[in-house]
Amino acid sequence: MTKDAKGGDVPIVGSVIVCDLVLKITIELISAITNKTVTIAQARIYNDGSGTKTKGNYKYLFLNKGKKWGEGEFKNFPRTKKNVWDLIYSCLNAHLKGEL
Repeated sequence: MTKDAKGGDVPIVGSVIVCDLVLKITIELISAITNKTVTIAQARIYNDGSGTKTKGNYKYLFLNKGKKWGEGEFKNFPRTKKNVWDLIYSCLNAHLKGEL
């Protein structure tokens, strides 16, 4: 267990934090020949509850072929001015800045 910003318990399964405020992004490869679908990557982004009405603080976890590729946090996201794609981009960009 870990604690959210308000002191509530948030369970951890492996390295994935489980809570109600999760965006789960799944990337699948679909064979044009067999039509078989394989999940090749996932992302989970969750609100840590410490933001304001206009600025959100998020934590993210990226998985590549089921293995952790990266994790971190993105603070002060302008959630009333930007959309979900901007949040996904911001988390990816924050992670890749540390990778390059």
